[in-house]
Formats: sequence, C-alpha cells, structure tokens
Amino acid sequence: SLRHQSELQQLAEPGLSVEKHRQAAASGGVAHLNAAGDIRNGFRPVGGLRVGAAHHQLGPARVRAVRRAAAVVCGRWTSNEQAQLDSQQTMSIGVLPQLLIVAMAAVLLQSMSSEAQAEVTRHTVNLSSGSSIQGFTSAVRNRTVWSYLGIPYAKPPVGPLRFKPSVPLNEPVGNSSVPYDASKKPNSCYYWPVDQRETNPAMMVWQNNTEMSEDCLYLNVWSPTSDATANKTVMVWIYGGGFFSGSSSLEVYDGAVLAATGDVVVASMQYRTGVLGFMFLDDTEAPGNVGLYDQYRAIQWIHQNIRAFGGDESQITLFGESAGAASVSYHLLSPYTQGYFRRAIVSSGSAIAWWASESRGTGWSKALALADLVKCRPDDTKDGIKIVNCLRQVTPELLQQQTWGAMSSVLKERNQSYSRYHQQNLKRYQESGNSIAFAASQTSLYMDVPFKPVFGSDFLPKMPEEQLRDSAKNNDVKKADLLLGVVKDEGVFWVMNALGNIFALGIIPFWWGHPLTKEQNASYDYSVTNFPGLDLDQDPYNLVARYFIVNNTYLDSLVTEAISFEYQVPSKLFGRTSWTAKETLDALDDLTGDRSFKCPTVDFAEMYAQMLGTNSSNSVWMYSFEQRSQLMPLPEWTGVMHAYELSYVFGSPFNQRFKEAFYNFTTSDAQLSDDVMKFWTNFAKTGRLSIGQGQQTNYGTNQLSQ
Repeated sequence: SLRHQSELQQLAEPGLSVEKHRQAAASGGVAHLNAAGDIRNGFRPVGGLRVGAAHHQLGPARVRAVRRAAAVVCGRWTSNEQAQLDSQQTMSIGVLPQLLIVAMAAVLLQSMSSEAQAEVTRHTVNLSSGSSIQGFTSAVRNRTVWSYLGIPYAKPPVGPLRFKPSVPLNEPVGNSSVPYDASKKPNSCYYWPVDQRETNPAMMVWQNNTEMSEDCLYLNVWSPTSDATANKTVMVWIYGGGFFSGSSSLEVYDGAVLAATGDVVVASMQYRTGVLGFMFLDDTEAPGNVGLYDQYRAIQWIHQNIRAFGGDESQITLFGESAGAASVSYHLLSPYTQGYFRRAIVSSGSAIAWWASESRGTGWSKALALADLVKCRPDDTKDGIKIVNCLRQVTPELLQQQTWGAMSSVLKERNQSYSRYHQQNLKRYQESGNSIAFAASQTSLYMDVPFKPVFGSDFLPKMPEEQLRDSAKNNDVKKADLLLGVVKDEGVFWVMNALGNIFALGIIPFWWGHPLTKEQNASYDYSVTNFPGLDLDQDPYNLVARYFIVNNTYLDSLVTEAISFEYQVPSKLFGRTSWTAKETLDALDDLTGDRSFKCPTVDFAEMYAQMLGTNSSNSVWMYSFEQRSQLMPLPEWTGVMHAYELSYVFGSPFNQRFKEAFYNFTTSDAQLSDDVMKFWTNFAKTGRLSIGQGQQTNYGTNQLSQ
C-alpha cells in the first residue's frame, strides 16, 4: 500500500506512537524497478522524508500481521501462505524492494507561454490509402498545433455489427476534391454519463460533451508539425471509466497542449464500453472484449497512417488511466497489439485489478440476466444466436438502463450464502444504528463493473498473472519501457459513492450540488423514520466518521486482525481507542484505494519487472501524484482523487477553454503541469524520466543501477 519504511518501523517497534506520515499537498514519487533490485542507498526528496535501505528485524507475530494485511487487502492471501509464514521465526522486512520514491512537488512558476488556442486556418493531410483529411491549425503556447478530430478508423458497429469486433474501413474517407472534415469532436460511444444536472465544476469535467451514438469509432490526432518526414514520437491515449463510461471528446483529454509542450504527436480514440463493448456470450456474434478490439483497430490505424501527420510509427507509446490503464496493460499481453507500440504508461489500474476482468461464466451470466430484463429470453433459452439477434433489436438506451440491474442480479445470485449471513445480522445493525452496515445491506454487496473484459479468448488467451509468470519460456508478453503510478487519495471518490442512498441528503447537495431525486428523497425519509438519531444534514465527512464501525461479524478474525493492523484501527495496541473524522476517512480512502488501484498497479509493476529479468534493457518506473490545487472546487477532505492528475498530464492550466468552462489553476499548478508533461513526453521519447536535457528538476529524481 505504498507505506514508507519509516512507518513500518514505527509499527514494528513497541512503545512508539503510531502516526501516519501525511506529506504536504505538493509531494509525490517516482520509482525505478528492476528484477533483482533492492534499495541500497537512501535519498531525501522534497519535504525531507527519507526512504532508505535499512531492513528491520520483526518478530513473527508482527511479520504475520503485516503480510496478512498486504495480502488480504490486495486479495491474494492463501492458506498455503499462512502455513508457510507460521513456520518462519524471523524475517527481514523492507518496503517495496525495487521501489525508489522521488518527490513530485510544485515549485514557483517560471515564465509561461501563451495560452491562446484560437483556430487559425485549415490544413489537409493525404494518406496512402487515398483518404484526404482536413483539420485545422491553432496557436498553443506560442506554437502551431495541427488538429484532426473525428477521423473514422472502422466501420460503424451498428445493425448486424453490434456486439462484434470492429471491422476496418475498406474505402478511403474524403478525397483531394472534397477532403474529410476533421474539425469537430466525434460522437461519444454510448456510456453511463455523469448526471447532466451536475453543477460542481470539478464533476462537470466528466459530463459527455458530444452526442452519444453507436456510430462512434473515430480517433483524433494533434501534431506539432505539418512535415510528414518529421518522425515525431507518438503518444496514444486510452481513456478510463470502468469499462462502462468515458469519451475521448472530453475537454480534459484535449491533446493540443501536450503536443505543443512535449513536441510529440498525440492521438486518442473512442471505443465501445458497457454492454455494447464488453458483453460476452461465448459466440462469434458476441465474443466479448470488443471494446479492446476497437482500441486495437485504432492503434493499428495510427501505426499505419501516423507518418502522414509527422509521427514515427516505430516510436508509439500507449498511455491510459483507470480502465484505460488496464487496457494498456492488456495490450502488453495481447498477441494482437504487441507489434504496434514501444512503450507504455499505466496510471491507477492494471490488468490484475479485481474490477478489470471476470470469468467467462460470470460474463455469460450477466448477458443472460440482461436478456431477461429486456425480454429477450421468453423461453429461458441459452441459444446465444437467438439472444444476440433479439438484443440487436433493443435500443441502446434501454440496454444501458438495464446494465446495472443485470449486474446486481448476478451478484446476488453468486453471493447467496453471504447474503443469508448478512440478512441474519440486519436486525442488529438496524437496532444499533450502524448506518453504514445498514446501507450496505440495502445496496449491492460490493462494488463491481457491469460488463468487463474476459480471458480465454484469442485476444486475451490467459490470466495476466499466469502469462507474466510463464513469459520467460513462452516469450508472449510485450517487452517495453513501462511507467506506472497512482494518486494520493485513490479511494475517496469510490468511498463516498458506495455508501448508499441512506447518505443522500448529506452527500448530494453538499458535494454534487443538485437536488435529490424522488428515489433519493424516499430513501432519506426511510432513514429518518428508522434512525431518528441520524443527522443527515451534517457534512458527509463527519457523517462517515461518526457511523463507520469496524465490525467483527462481517469478517473472520484473521482478516479483521490483518486489516486492523495495516490501517491502524484504534485499539490498545496503538494506545488509543477512537478515531478522529480525518483518520476515519483516511482509513476508508486507503483501504479502498489500496485494494482497487494501488495494489494492482504496484503488483503489476513488480511482476512485469521480474518478467523482464536482470539483463533487460527496458526499465520500469513508478510515481505517486500528490498535489492538490488550492483552486480545486471540492472540499479539502476529498484530497487528490482518482483521475485528478489528468488535468496536469494534458496541460489544462494552459487550456483556456477548460478554465473558462470548469475551474482555474494556480501558478504552481501550471509549473507542475509543465513538468509532468515533460516527464511523460520524455519518457515516451527515451524510456527515461526527465524534464529535458540539461534541465534540473526539483523532484529529486534518482535511479538504481540495474
């Protein structure tokens, strides 16, 4: 869970007060890993936190607790591991051997160039396929950027092509007489959008800003040159959204500033999500993973055509966040895509995250449940062809509406035994006023993603762990320079959204800024009637703190002990028996963020580094992004939330449209964004982290020799 070594030392040595090291807002980290790496030399990044090489001897009880906590939270504790650990007397503990952390802190703003992004003129690119694409030029940070928006890369997946892998275009688009107009952002694929009533600017960033359509397989290109022989490095963006939402048309993903700042060609694509992108029926008509096929087709198109836009097809870097990060890691594993890129950046997620894939059986069950909900199984048939033919007649809006219902029905069926146990304790939860436990009983038993990638297909033939483990002999994983990272408070957004409608009055008006729906009002009325002492009018921060209770009846003693130790749940061991509001929310944030994002990212980094081996010329780096802007229009306790770094990666502090539509940035935000863009683009060019040749960085970059 990215714990610093000094923190583990405090946990290990009795008599020391336990206090989590919370860095100042402007801090973070970068790491370099290799297969045999070990921390042998310490350093002092900004803020003075020392991460050193010393290993500490821990007694067997505390070793077991630390190991359990990490394994349980990250979902990989087994009985064999317990037996193996019980046989050990002592062991040497280090924090993430192979991991070197470097601070990423904002510094004073230096001279910044123009933010103007006014359209200047039109420009046409002719492709070898006969296509003629007309984009436009803009002035961005005192440079000219050539933009081409909404270029089709595959046939529209409509009618008989719904649920099927995308099909390449066989005919050119546009011609020398009438070029294709690439001046407007493309349709978004159907996805579960942010509520359009949203009024908080920080959340309005994620509202869809183009029409939703099944005719959505388009890509965008931003180039800092019109010279087809320029051979610029290419960066291909894959957006996140849990495989059920997202769009490359969002203003936060505009690639013009990144292209201008880093002198690279930036590209992005739309791909199908949700039921239209990931429904699996074990059939050629609906094989699943078609959203990943869409990404593959777009990457293939970019590889074949990017030279005409001034790019170098041999220097392509894929980068993505959340589900986009999982997608990038899938392309490292898939035999389809491996030959089309050289490097990868994986932010806040990976292929081994629990939410990033499911079994073929679960995928099949969800498809049948959806068919039931839209009346495409009147005779309970399991004939995939019949079901698909019926589902192709259903409107995409209705399919979207029933997506979550299909998931919930499968979860309830798959968790009947847990549900029975849960219901036995429901009365006691109600009587005790434990509102979080009660809220959990009224909602899904755990968070999940409706439709997602499945393994066992030709696109993803193996589970990631298996493929990485066996790659040394099979050589079936892409060997690339890899940069991975997380943000400080990965879990906050998910914690606040997973608490159920029982917190509707406290959360929605305070945080999201719009009135309650009819259903939410009903939930609130029920809560007031049944819990007269529950004050829903207070700040949800304090609401969570007041009613969160670690309850041993939910978990067996081993799991409870491990989690309590790792997350320092109040006990006599730590010399205190209660939590402050901040400590409560921090613990929930850590638990959720570690389980869903930090552990899968770190674990994938370690597995990939081990797969590369000690003699590899490739490098694996890690970072932690921890800056929060003073102008962020969300309560301070929300911290540095999931996806918050993306406005820095894409240069939003220099994007006037973004600032006018959403929120502004400080001068130190602008400086950090400038440096982050240089870090990312220089990694894409060289596989190393720097802000430019001969330039000094204030982030204390250091590197272990391989």
